[in-house]
Amino acid sequence: MKQLTNSDLININALKTVLKMISNDIKDVKASNSAPSEKAKQIFNLYTHKGRLLNQATEHYPHINWINETLGEETSFESSFKTTAKMKIETRFNLN
Repeated sequence: MKQLTNSDLININALKTVLKMISNDIKDVKASNSAPSEKAKQIFNLYTHKGRLLNQATEHYPHINWINETLGEETSFESSFKTTAKMKIETRFNLN
């Protein structure tokens, strides 16, 4: 892996921020009261932009898991495993 410069670190943070912004925009469009056809058009454009950005990020910085960066920590397998274990414990010991 190459040594990251200040410029690389700034680019990585910018890419992470833009990816999160696009994800938030997608959530906002899904929750909006627009016509279904307009929602679909906007969501398609946002996902297309997000895909291009992910390809660019992966090309320039392959050492970062961009899927986890895009989806967030709460969707990772480890988090899901912890949530399932917590639910099983609460159910077994009637803690809920």
